[in-house]
Amino acid sequence: MGSFTAKGGSWRSRCIEIIKLFGDCANATCLGQALDILGDIHFDLSDSNGVSQAKLPKTGQDRLRDVTLDRFAAIARWKTSHYSFVLPVLAGMLLADVKNATLFSNAKSILLEIGEYFQAQDDYLDVYGDANVTGKAGTDIADGKCSWNIATALEKASADQKNILNVSNNIFCLIFFPLSFI
Repeated sequence: MGSFTAKGGSWRSRCIEIIKLFGDCANATCLGQALDILGDIHFDLSDSNGVSQAKLPKTGQDRLRDVTLDRFAAIARWKTSHYSFVLPVLAGMLLADVKNATLFSNAKSILLEIGEYFQAQDDYLDVYGDANVTGKAGTDIADGKCSWNIATALEKASADQKNILNVSNNIFCLIFFPLSFI
């Protein structure tokens, strides 16, 4: 740490900024994780028991209704981008004593997009990658995740194709996860 402290007396303020960055990253990642895991749960907040009455949708049309490319992008940006790309690069910039707010803003914008592309590739490998190589189980779609694959398919599908995807998803879930519909 000698060379770091020798660069000037601002090392304490840089450490504080890095600690704040870690906190921001933790908050963003938690929000993204919540969007990810709550994607298949719908709350009826019109009555006082809304949260306690949370349940998975039962119809084919409702099962995948929240799976969109916009939702995928939000999850990827909040969950994956922050801890994988934003935190390490911005922390490095802080350690290098970069002070230009525009550089930070531009870097963060680019890093959020990189995280989105990274997540799309990760979702693609979940389906098409060799599990022995990727270490991925290949169950994102079956698990009801808002993955790039299913969101893209739903965006491009006709009404009949969407119905087939919804029905197929429900049949798969009823066979392998029967308690999720109770």
